[in-house]
Amino acid sequence: MKKIAFILLMICFSMIIFGCQKKEIKITNSEEPIYEINKKEIIVANLKLMQEGIKDEANNKYKKSMNYKTIVNLGEEAVPILIDMYKNNEIDEATSKIVTEVIQDIRNCNLKEKYNLEWKNSKEFFKILDNINKTDEANLPNLTTDVITLLDKYPDLADSIIKSNIKLPDLDNMIPQGITLMDNYILITAYDKTGQSNSKCYVLSLKGKLINTVSLDTNSHVGGIAYDSINNLLWIPDNDGKLNIYDAQTFLTEKEVTYIQQFDNIGKRLKNYENKLKNLIAYLCIKENKLFIGSFDDKEKGLVKEYEIIRNKENEIELNHVKEFKVPPQVQGIEFYIYNEETYLLLSCSYGRFNSSYLHIYKYNEQTLDYGSSIIDKVVLRLPPMLEQITIKSNMLYTLFESNAKEYDNCLEKISGICIFDLEKIISRWSFNEEPLQEESLEGSN
Repeated sequence: MKKIAFILLMICFSMIIFGCQKKEIKITNSEEPIYEINKKEIIVANLKLMQEGIKDEANNKYKKSMNYKTIVNLGEEAVPILIDMYKNNEIDEATSKIVTEVIQDIRNCNLKEKYNLEWKNSKEFFKILDNINKTDEANLPNLTTDVITLLDKYPDLADSIIKSNIKLPDLDNMIPQGITLMDNYILITAYDKTGQSNSKCYVLSLKGKLINTVSLDTNSHVGGIAYDSINNLLWIPDNDGKLNIYDAQTFLTEKEVTYIQQFDNIGKRLKNYENKLKNLIAYLCIKENKLFIGSFDDKEKGLVKEYEIIRNKENEIELNHVKEFKVPPQVQGIEFYIYNEETYLLLSCSYGRFNSSYLHIYKYNEQTLDYGSSIIDKVVLRLPPMLEQITIKSNMLYTLFESNAKEYDNCLEKISGICIFDLEKIISRWSFNEEPLQEESLEGSN
């Protein structure tokens, strides 16, 4: 009887072994291992056993369990399995919270600590994880969540952005419009949508620390600001086509400033798109001793006027009209950049809180009088909505978005800080001889 029992036991044991081998044998023509652990089955089983631990989220009780550690110990090969399970809706929202922790532990990359990235839910986490692969890892610590979640939608953003973590100050009801760089300071203009208070200028350090808040002597739209380093002046548009100049140093020391000189009719023929009976300088820039001021229109081409800046014998500023040229509709900012002895014209274009913005780059020619022409070569970058003024420092393009203003709470693609782009990467696109992009129809409120 003992002999029969022993034989039966051996048969059962062989069946068990054979059954396991049959389940785990992998038929292959390569030199891969014959046996392969089914990692997905291990992950699924251990996630299921951790379901109770999810209820005690406050203490992350599930993280202390052997089930959690078992998945983590599977290493990097577990990550694509976990990601696929999420994308294929094989795990619920509660379980996906565990998965976000597992992935971070496997990669030893706590996004909150290492990159200061936050996410609202697991969906946003997986989007961030996916988009991290779309940008230079060296830039990640300087990118904010709002930007990283948009990298898949805006490849041009992913390709050339360097930084987005210079936060705008608390604007209350103000709406940011203009940006310029003055030595080691960033200056941002903003207007009060209600019209109850004067426009302001915020002075920030290059790292975003608020140095001073200046009340201007106008309640205008202040669509642009430009620093004139030759004369140490700041140029800011006023109402009805007027243009004010200020002593730049007072913006560092005073709470209220008054213009030292005003040009009354300089914005003549730069029509206000909301009121054709009035003029409005919508944007401006300084290029060496030249001033460029321009008009905005939501449907028609805009006009840019060029002036030479001259200081006369009485030490006053005079403007000598040089020429004019047309630009596309919806221009919000203008800049010039010299690269490899070639001068480029950059125009930021946007209209509406639900429409993409565009950065247009042209090879600048003094003889060209219509950059809005369809036959003019250009490179176009598509960016998130509500791009305003742009300015340049060295090979970096500083961009300002107004989408973070309280007025535009319903803008779904808010940009909370100043975004800095690598200009050399942008300009290098000319070497690929790209065809101009077809911009989408831009409609809606500015």
